[in-house]
Amino acid sequence: MASKKEFKLLPKFWYELLRWVVSIVLPAIATLIAALNATWNWGWPIEAILATFSAVETFLGAVFLGAKIASK
Repeated sequence: MASKKEFKLLPKFWYELLRWVVSIVLPAIATLIAALNATWNWGWPIEAILATFSAVETFLGAVFLGAKIASK
């Protein structure tokens, strides 16, 4: 019986890289911005910035989880 070829939207390297960015890099950038804003008194609307980062991270995390579940 011939094996069915799997459809992959992203190669494994790109999937792992993007997953790392979503789970490590984006939260680290948000933390860095919040800390620098408080330290240097930049006056940026930090609540709005952190809410935006959080929303983007949650959305991308859900997309990656959905893709992982669908690929099984």
